[in-house]
Amino acid sequence: MTLMMDNHPELGSPLRGKQMFADVMQHFGDRVNSITGYWRYGDNLGAFNDAVANGESLGSAARGTWTGQRAGEYGFTRVKVVQADEGVDGFSVVSALFRRE
Repeated sequence: MTLMMDNHPELGSPLRGKQMFADVMQHFGDRVNSITGYWRYGDNLGAFNDAVANGESLGSAARGTWTGQRAGEYGFTRVKVVQADEGVDGFSVVSALFRRE
């Protein structure tokens, strides 16, 4: 499953990101084989870069992102970092594939 979520509660978005994720997972259920995270900006990329800067592996850093944590809640704990493009201050683009064990 690949989905784009860009929630702006400060602009009055009625749902939180966690609720949106839960709704999608409830709707598709067992038909979801994997979850792809693709980060070019925002909290996921920031968390990933912070974790790597603190010595975590790329896989561990991906698991610690918001997307990685949500994926883990649904049993998608096996991660493969498919793309990790280095930028000036850490990684500029990261793609991670989460699968069930």
